[in-house]
Amino acid sequence: MTHYNRIANLIYLYAHLVDAGDFEALGVLFEKGSIFYMPSTFQVKGGRNVTDHFSRTVKVYPETGTPCTLHQVTNVSIECPDGEGVASSNSVFTVYQFAEGQPMQLICAGRYYDRFILENTTWYFQERSVEPHYFGDLSKHILDSEPLLRPVVG
Repeated sequence: MTHYNRIANLIYLYAHLVDAGDFEALGVLFEKGSIFYMPSTFQVKGGRNVTDHFSRTVKVYPETGTPCTLHQVTNVSIECPDGEGVASSNSVFTVYQFAEGQPMQLICAGRYYDRFILENTTWYFQERSVEPHYFGDLSKHILDSEPLLRPVVG
């Protein structure tokens, strides 16, 4: 498998793990990295902190054990210079939710900006910047979105 394909798999695996509510495995993806939410200055660094953050902020429905979401990641562009051990990407995300008693709805869309590092033969997230552009009703998905969405002041 090429470096490009391994990096693309990481991008898609993130979406799969969030939708599955598997925040432990999600944390493993960020053992060497962080998630940065724009336009705020809110950042979560390291695997255990990422797991804890998602467990505290994302509503998981007991009937399914998941957030009842579907993350679609499209328009993936990856820059992976040969032999440098670093890569970057940007992509578009769209999140739908299928919460009980609610019609399927678009709850958020925006862009991911990612940086990756290669150690031995394995790629890792170094940083994921999440830049939401459009919002629907997040009340049934995010328990406390305030620190994630607050713009930087001053």
